Order: sequence, then structure tokens, then C-alpha cells
Amino acid sequence: MSTHQFIMKYIRELNDCKPVEVKHNPVTRSSVRKPRWIRPPENFAKIRFDGAVNRANDEGSFNAVCRDGDGNYLGSSVIRCTGLTDPATLEALACREALALAQDLSLSHVIVASDSKGVVQDIKLGIGGMYATIVKEIRETMELFQECTVIFEGRETNQEAHSLAKHAFGLDELYPYEH
Repeated sequence: MSTHQFIMKYIRELNDCKPVEVKHNPVTRSSVRKPRWIRPPENFAKIRFDGAVNRANDEGSFNAVCRDGDGNYLGSSVIRCTGLTDPATLEALACREALALAQDLSLSHVIVASDSKGVVQDIKLGIGGMYATIVKEIRETMELFQECTVIFEGRETNQEAHSLAKHAFGLDELYPYEH
């Protein structure tokens, strides 16, 4: 895939992930489409985070995407790492990255959302097995905000962060570097 094709594919996927206003019309259950983005409470920003694995290259990525209550883009971050392919650990690192992004953006009221129910539960309970140290750091960082909550939202609301995590693996095509 050429660099131009890669960029165009990424832009198309980002356009597909734009927040949509959910209208509450009385419709039948079978015709209800799940929203791609759920608005946070007033005066809150929402940061979606996700992790991804590329086992073929023995690497992982994790990211965070932040939008305000109106769906306006505030910032994002993506990190690739070689040798780390445990999905739960990548999700925990993504949550930590989401909180770092919130601090960088000087946010005080934050909803941090993931499609990993297990990791969200571990953070709420303060456990985490092999990533318990990351969970401890997440919980300590959450205390620095006026209000900060980690929640679970299904994959259908996480397309933007999911797409960014996948595209992180193709960054070498765009920006090659010396090893």
C-alpha cells in the first residue's frame, strides 16, 4: 500500500468515526442503531482509549482520543511498543495514557471510556494481576482530577480509538526511522 493510499484509508475511517447526535425517537427495537459516540455529562470531556496487538511483528499499541461534550476534538495520543502483546496490559496502559492526555489538556472533569470490561472492572476494584502496578498508578492519577470516572462502553462506540490503534502499526510506512 502506498503512503497516499494509507493516508486516504485512515482519513476515510476517521470520517466514519465522527460523533453522531443520538436522537430519541420512538422506534421499534429492531430498527435502533447503536450510537458511535455517547455524550458525556455537561462540563465533562470524554477520552476513549484502546489497545491493539500486531502478533506478526510482536508489537502492541495503545492510544487515547479526547473530545469535549459537543464532540469537538481536543487531542489524542498513540504509542507503539515492541514485545508487548498482552491485550489487557495494553488496555491498562491506554487508560494511563488517557489520564496523561487529560492532564496535558488541563482537564478537571473527565470520563475515561474503554471497550474492555475486564480492565475497567480491575481499575474500579484496584486489582489487575500482571498489570496491577499500572492500575495502582491509574487510581492515584484519578485522584488528581476534580471528577474522573472510568467506564465501560461497547466496541460500537469506540471506533475512533480502535482505528487509531490499528493505524499505529502502519506509521513506519509514513515516517521511517533509523534503528
